[in-house]
Amino acid sequence: MNNFTERSFTMAKRKWKIKFIYCLIALLVAGVCFAAPSVLAEDKDGTSFEKMSTYAVGPDSQVIAEPVWLEEYIAMEGEDFPYKVAKEYYLFLQAIQEAKEKRTHAEKVDEYAMAAARGAEAPAALGKDGIFRQNRSKKKKVALTFDDGPYKNWTEKYIKVLEENDVKATFFCLGSLIKAHPEEAKMIVSSGNKLALHSYQHNQLNAKTQAFRENDFAKSLQAVEEVVNVPIVFFRPPYGAYDKDLVALAKENHLITCMWSVDPQDWKQKDSAKVINSIMNVVKDGDIILLHEGKKVTYDALPELIRQLKDKGFEVVTMNELLYEEE
Repeated sequence: MNNFTERSFTMAKRKWKIKFIYCLIALLVAGVCFAAPSVLAEDKDGTSFEKMSTYAVGPDSQVIAEPVWLEEYIAMEGEDFPYKVAKEYYLFLQAIQEAKEKRTHAEKVDEYAMAAARGAEAPAALGKDGIFRQNRSKKKKVALTFDDGPYKNWTEKYIKVLEENDVKATFFCLGSLIKAHPEEAKMIVSSGNKLALHSYQHNQLNAKTQAFRENDFAKSLQAVEEVVNVPIVFFRPPYGAYDKDLVALAKENHLITCMWSVDPQDWKQKDSAKVINSIMNVVKDGDIILLHEGKKVTYDALPELIRQLKDKGFEVVTMNELLYEEE
């Protein structure tokens, strides 16, 4: 090989080496770019491993630029070893878990109530006659109930007060008004409150024939199915008037007959303070408070009533929750 050829070959090798080095550098840069979303963490035994950046993502799905790492290690779902995670993400995970637990409890409460209505559960809170009047085992819990709705405009106002005070209630509705005001009935359900039955047109059913009663239940339940299509658990007879045959008929329709243990007679009051005082002077653990929809005095009393109940340590719950027996 002559000198010229040898020099050419040497220069070619150098060029290829340079190109190879450039390629390596490019690959390294690309590797760093792809690896950038990852950070190193250590297991309890000191073993280093790569932890994906998703564990350093906050609730708003934005990557935490300079995450504050928890000193402790937590087990991530589906992983074989614990991770050291960003505090913001840990709090996010906690919030998700709390929400899951809350939903699970709510589901258990509703399942229990429906099972009780169908006779699969026998709550101790029911009287020997099968009527639900109160539940003294529910320490510092009371149920707010509203009869005679839903009403155009009024129902929405009641729900807004409940939402503003972060409480839920149970609305005992008339089948005829569910059909007349379907949006208000849907609003009760969509807002997380409970819908229950109060007959079709507020007739005193214990004074009616069996055929009339059966037709009343059928029409009421049909109205519920057509408008909101949710399971109904409770039935409250108009005027609180019942006999054993009416209770039995409700049971045949998978409904628990319920009454109340506190009645401020808001329907005839003109002073909201009197409504509040008549409740607060007697309220006890597990009480069912009877109120009515479509009454300005009741609506005016509601925010202050809820405040005073809370100040006295009571939690305002639905009838489903009041019936529920803790596991």
